Parts: sequence; structure tokens; C-alpha cells
Amino acid sequence: MNLTKFATGIFFSMRDWAQPAFDALATRVDDREASIRADLGARLDSLESQIADMQASQGKSLADDYAGAWRVDSAYQRGSMVTHKGSLWLALADTSAAPASNSDWRLVSKNFVERRPR
Repeated sequence: MNLTKFATGIFFSMRDWAQPAFDALATRVDDREASIRADLGARLDSLESQIADMQASQGKSLADDYAGAWRVDSAYQRGSMVTHKGSLWLALADTSAAPASNSDWRLVSKNFVERRPR
């Protein structure tokens, strides 16, 4: 028997034996790669959305969120600021409830009464 034929025979028999394992491994790698790409795509979309929100809010200040004195017939968005009974309140949620009546509001500055010396 020729040594080249013998080596070639061993190579092809080993290849036929190992090929299913290589195919299974390639499938697992492809599946994992697809999963990673999908996860990274979702994260990238989220980050792009956050960046767009931050860019849209540039130049905004608390003055942009001040809604004036609280009114019973008004609804306020989360982040709105109102004055009520001399105090400044921040809306923690969308609400139409009066400040201090529930947890939708946070007191920012308590009513300050200036006392003059006598």
C-alpha cells in the first residue's frame, strides 16, 4: 500500500467522523452570534433614543417647567412645577390632584414668611 494513499484514507475517514461535530459547533456559534447581535442592536436602539431625548431637552431649564400657581381645573405633567399656598411643588407624576394631597407632588420650597424686625 502506498503511504500517500494510506494517509489520504485516514484523513478522509477522520474528516467524515469529525464533520458532524464541526457542523454542530458552527451552528451553536452562529446562533450565539445572532443572539449577541440582536442584544447589541436593542441596546444601541435604546442608547440612540436616550441620546435623542437628551439632545431634545438641551437648553431647557426649570423655568420651562414652571406652570404658575396650581389651578383646580388643570392637569400637570411629571416634572411640572407649581406654587400652591406660597410653596413651590414638583410633580412626580402626571396629576391633577392638589399639591400636598397625595404622593404625586414633592415640596421643593416651603412657604416662607418674611418677618420684619420691630
